[in-house]
Amino acid sequence: MRFKEKLTFDINIADEIDPEILTIPPLLLQPFIENAIWHGLMHKIEGGTIWLKISQPTEGVLHAEITDNGIGRAAAAQLKSKSATRQKSFGMKVTSERIAAINQIYNTSTKVEVIDLADADGRAIGTTVIVETPL
Repeated sequence: MRFKEKLTFDINIADEIDPEILTIPPLLLQPFIENAIWHGLMHKIEGGTIWLKISQPTEGVLHAEITDNGIGRAAAAQLKSKSATRQKSFGMKVTSERIAAINQIYNTSTKVEVIDLADADGRAIGTTVIVETPL
């Protein structure tokens, strides 16, 4: 609501997934979406879009892709380093620790991959985070 028309989103859940039945660990995706907003889209005057795509490529794996068309991680890091109010963000560290704990407790192998997106000229055009978790 704070971003009004500056933030659009698209959620696509594959037809074979029943969201009433399939569950994932709480707050697994939220930190990645929040990072996309704060670090990728917040600095764009015109705003941007977040796409969330949930699929099940095999019976035992849930695949979640969070993509934004923000300024990219390198530009966001530069802005953060120039900020007079630099704050240490622990969101990704805590999320990484949660995933490690989930993997240990449930003997699973949830994986996270971060991909920097660029156009043909090498300019940053956003970020994709892929989270794969066994079901």
